[in-house]
Amino acid sequence: MNNQMYNISPPNTISQEHKEFYISYNTRDYMTYGAITTALVIGDQMDICYILEGDHREGYKAIGDDLEKCIEYFEQYSDKINKYSDKIGKPTSKELVAADLKRRGY
Repeated sequence: MNNQMYNISPPNTISQEHKEFYISYNTRDYMTYGAITTALVIGDQMDICYILEGDHREGYKAIGDDLEKCIEYFEQYSDKINKYSDKIGKPTSKELVAADLKRRGY
């Protein structure tokens, strides 16, 4: 039996938590996302994830708890939107999966 201790920690840190959303900063999933990312996560079930490449914690922190202004900040950095991000005005990843499961009869 191998008794080594493994340092397992979540890939992201939550830098701001508000009633409707939180900011998630991820430095560990570089191989998946292709960059360090900062996500504006909306909903208690991660309903919407707007992901920007780079460290945007200070930008979101300066805005505070105004969700609408956080969304405007996300849109302002449209050149930094990660390929895995939900897109404003398009079905979310969660909605696409639900539609696919429904189509398959689940």
